[in-house]
Amino acid sequence: MKTTITRRITVPFLFIILVSFISVIVMFRIGLERYSMHQIKKNLLNATQNIRMIMRDDILNKKQFKTFGAEVEAEDFALNEKAMREIRQIVQRSSFSFRSQTVIVDKQTGLLFPKSGSNEETLKVIEKVIPELEGESQEVQTKTIRIDDKEYTIAFRPFLNNNELSAKPRVWIVVYTDNTVFDELITSTMYIMIIIVLIATACALVAGVIIARSIASPIIKLKERASKLARRDFETKLTLSTNDEIQELAVCLNEVADNLKNYDISQKNFIQNASHELKTPLMSIQGYAEGIKDEVFQDKEKALDVIIEESQRLRNLVEEIIYLSKIESSGQPIRLEKKRLNEVIDRSVEKISGLMVGNTIKIEKKYLSDRWLLMDEDKMTRAFINILGNCLRYSESIITIEVSDSHGSCSIKIKDDGPGFDMQEEDKIFERFYKGKKGNTGLGLAITKAIIEKHSGSIRAYNCELKGACFEIILPL
Repeated sequence: MKTTITRRITVPFLFIILVSFISVIVMFRIGLERYSMHQIKKNLLNATQNIRMIMRDDILNKKQFKTFGAEVEAEDFALNEKAMREIRQIVQRSSFSFRSQTVIVDKQTGLLFPKSGSNEETLKVIEKVIPELEGESQEVQTKTIRIDDKEYTIAFRPFLNNNELSAKPRVWIVVYTDNTVFDELITSTMYIMIIIVLIATACALVAGVIIARSIASPIIKLKERASKLARRDFETKLTLSTNDEIQELAVCLNEVADNLKNYDISQKNFIQNASHELKTPLMSIQGYAEGIKDEVFQDKEKALDVIIEESQRLRNLVEEIIYLSKIESSGQPIRLEKKRLNEVIDRSVEKISGLMVGNTIKIEKKYLSDRWLLMDEDKMTRAFINILGNCLRYSESIITIEVSDSHGSCSIKIKDDGPGFDMQEEDKIFERFYKGKKGNTGLGLAITKAIIEKHSGSIRAYNCELKGACFEIILPL
């Protein structure tokens, strides 16, 4: 199944939201349980303390009574009417806040409070509590007990008179509550939390889908634009206003389209020009060969010389086309080595000196800087030779070479004193197969430009202020 960007963003987003909400619910439930239980125990103990403050030590009488089947004489605890009334008020307040029940137990005489009206649940709690009080010390404490599948939280507080300070307590104040109410509160709260989580998850899902689509939509447009580029549709422009990296990518894609369009045009022009340039010597060779075969030429040696000359020109043209293609397509690696620039220029001048035999043109060198640069000496020498050869064809008396430093780079200016460039010719001379009045194949300066750019440099051509043409090369130090 195809995975979309919307799904890849939404599914993890929803998973994170659900995990986060579930974690919040679990932690909230644990916290609520602990907090509620702490508060219940605290309230129960407070209730026992309030009842303890009402009870007085002067409510003792000696009396014969039966306790658990045995008749003994002991001090009898009795609560006066005022104490009973105040205890009932406390019980009512406590019951209202957390539905508690209060009993006062005398381990010898039985139940002191309430005197009557105890329900079955209270009696069961008393039956469970009295045996546990037999071994209790004078400490105030809380316990959790279970009766008939119900859980109760109970607070114990002993009532001690002056005669019992060193003995085990006889009267206990017991306040208990049914934890079912607490569980119902937790359950109701959890239901509310789950509803809130479901609503929040739905809202988060909608928001996630909207956000995912807002991200996916421009990417889909980029994909469609790339598909058009693959079909060589360079005209369609993509405009995005996301003000982020996607918009920058769209701008870059438009630049790529423009560059591909220009490259496509240049390749077509290159093929057309190459076909034209190759056609001329081939037709000449074919014509002279057919003439020799048909014995049209009386001077066959001259015809053969023309064939050889045209073949040589054709070979040179093919070699330059191949060399230029390799340079531009990175098929021919650049081997950078640390070389002294002035020495490379001197060797270039020496290699071109053979073309200067028989003419009066001089080369003047002005080295204002002597720098070591990283360069491919063979390719850079070829670039200098191409420029010097072009200057030789147009120069009248002198060619000047100037080397100097320029804003953290090295500047090489090669000037001649010829007629200079025609109007707007400076922008065309580095194009493939563009030939001036005395040009050869029209590839020399195109090769030169490619070599300079491979060295991270730049080259431009312009007319000198007084006379002649100038080629300025900028190479990084």
